[in-house]
Amino acid sequence: TAYYADGDIVIQRRKIARHYIGGWFVVDVVVVLVDWCSFIVEFVVGDDGGANGRSLKLLRFSKLGRLLRVVGMLRMVRVVRMMEDFVSQHLTEGYRLVCRMAYLLLVI
Repeated sequence: TAYYADGDIVIQRRKIARHYIGGWFVVDVVVVLVDWCSFIVEFVVGDDGGANGRSLKLLRFSKLGRLLRVVGMLRMVRVVRMMEDFVSQHLTEGYRLVCRMAYLLLVI
């Protein structure tokens, strides 16, 4: 996905990859690894491991994945704000009203 740097949009794949690796890549990798670990633990321990103290620690570890997903969703808030800024700069008030009404209809 392209990104803005100093007011310019960057669309070169190599620069985008560097930007992603320097930013959210580690968070995304940790989320995926935690999900894989929770699947493996569920497969190995099964349903009867609920009383085992070790499985409770692993359950807490799997909750870390949920927390990291929330962090990932917070990143979407930034994208929405960028879209709102774009709309407010490039669309007239009438078009903005139409877009907001369409959004409300989709949400409802």
